[in-house]
Amino acid sequence: MLRFLGRLAPVFMLLTFIAGLIGTVEAEPDDPAKDRPYLLSLPDLSSPRATLQALLDNGEAVEKSILEHGVPWLPRADTLRMIDTVNVENLAESRRELQGMFAAARLKDVLDHIELPPLPTIPDAAAVKTQNISEWRVPGTAIVIAKVTSGPRAGQFLFSPETVARSGELYDAASETASQPGRGINLYAEFRYLPGPMIPRAAVGALPEFLRFPMFGQALWQWLGLAALLAATAVCMLKLVAWGYRRDVRATRPLRRWGQPAAALMIIVLVIYVLTVIESGLNIWGQTLEVMTFLFEFIGMATTGWLGILLIMRMSEAIVGALSLRETSVDAQLVRVIAMLLAIVVGLATFVWAAEFSGVPIGPLLGGLGIGGVAVALAVRPTLENIIGGLTLFADRPARVGETCQIGAQTGTVEEIGLRTTKIRRKDDTLVTISNAEMAQARIENQSRRRKTAYELVLRLRYDTSMGQIQDVAARIRDILENHERITPGSERVRLSALGEYGLELEVRATIEEVPANEIVEELNLGLLAAVRRAGVSLAYPSLTNYVVRGERLRELPLSAEEPAKEAARLIE
Repeated sequence: MLRFLGRLAPVFMLLTFIAGLIGTVEAEPDDPAKDRPYLLSLPDLSSPRATLQALLDNGEAVEKSILEHGVPWLPRADTLRMIDTVNVENLAESRRELQGMFAAARLKDVLDHIELPPLPTIPDAAAVKTQNISEWRVPGTAIVIAKVTSGPRAGQFLFSPETVARSGELYDAASETASQPGRGINLYAEFRYLPGPMIPRAAVGALPEFLRFPMFGQALWQWLGLAALLAATAVCMLKLVAWGYRRDVRATRPLRRWGQPAAALMIIVLVIYVLTVIESGLNIWGQTLEVMTFLFEFIGMATTGWLGILLIMRMSEAIVGALSLRETSVDAQLVRVIAMLLAIVVGLATFVWAAEFSGVPIGPLLGGLGIGGVAVALAVRPTLENIIGGLTLFADRPARVGETCQIGAQTGTVEEIGLRTTKIRRKDDTLVTISNAEMAQARIENQSRRRKTAYELVLRLRYDTSMGQIQDVAARIRDILENHERITPGSERVRLSALGEYGLELEVRATIEEVPANEIVEELNLGLLAAVRRAGVSLAYPSLTNYVVRGERLRELPLSAEEPAKEAARLIE
């Protein structure tokens, strides 16, 4: 059953599109000559009389236009002039035109149901000036036309915001009374039940009578069409999301993972199309249209934010792939962190955009978010410290993935630098995880970035080595260092540095122009060992010599230690 509905939904949407094309072709075009340009014929709002007359005259023009040509695709000049008579400054900016149209249509019908005072008795511009009139109330009603005191429309007389807010109540009350003789049709009611230009009127006329029966402010056929449209739209959106996800899972290269962005873009197009069908096809009106418009525009905003985040993340992966960066490299991590921050900015911007569209005051909301942000920041302070430390590592780059470093007491190869932690692999294959906050404060010795390698060695010669042998060994070692092509000239140092506990200490130092220099160090060690043996010198090693006096052990002395052999001989004598 679900699979059948999944297949039926796209077919239904296609049929609505075809019907819309047919209805649009068959719709009688508007005659531009009958419609004065809006910007060249703004309504006179200089007094209560002029504002009331503007609403009635333009309302009658809208009624006639709808009966002759159907609902237009865009508001006509007469409709815009009628909207201009109501004060919608208290409403969200994105919904002022729609709400203004609702209020003006309802007020027009209310005025058609009551007996208005003679036109000369209503204050005109001259009376406003001489009597300093700031508002006028239709006698016996709650309808007030008030002067705007500030803003771009200051000085104009408009139906007050309170009247606009109560227009629904006034309309319901007026519906219980008979219309005045000679008045026009009920614009608000007629607009509810007539189809828009996307649906041929003949198709609605061919429906059974019970489907045209009004129910909760709309005809029954409108409710059924709206339910079918919403169900098909929900199914299509879910199928698009699922298709995009499956398409991206199968893709191996970042540039080919365009399934979800394409799905998001198609959902946005679908939202625009469905809103068009609701307004200009089904001709849904009143509070239902308001709810549907709010719902789908909110979905469109959320999908736009989702699309922006997807494009940012896909772009970051494409950059990593195009530059052939290793997945765990600092550059790849930096690209991803920047993309994540941009995605967060897009998400917050979408949230603020949706809040402003919903009419939620941004100031108190941002203030509440600020206070809540401080509390959250205090709670997750260690995590924030690690993130800031990670950004510092990305900016300074004291270490890269694959480099050998000493970080505090830990020495190993850097395997990964993340947003919160850094992982290094020690020589014993132990994986050590260090927080980025600790990394940012620690002393980092990057051994892989050495331009040269220091060669240091201490040779311990026996104490019975003669001065000539010491000089010969030193000369041989110096010769080996000076003739080696990878030793920096002038860096050779060979000297008798100390009289050690176990032997004469011959210190050897040089600088190797290669990193790492493990093979060269081994080569030098073997060469120096051969030079010592060619000189006939033995290396000292820790040992003990026992001296015996009159058959008893006197003391234990090191082989070549602090007390020379003649002291031992003196003791023996």
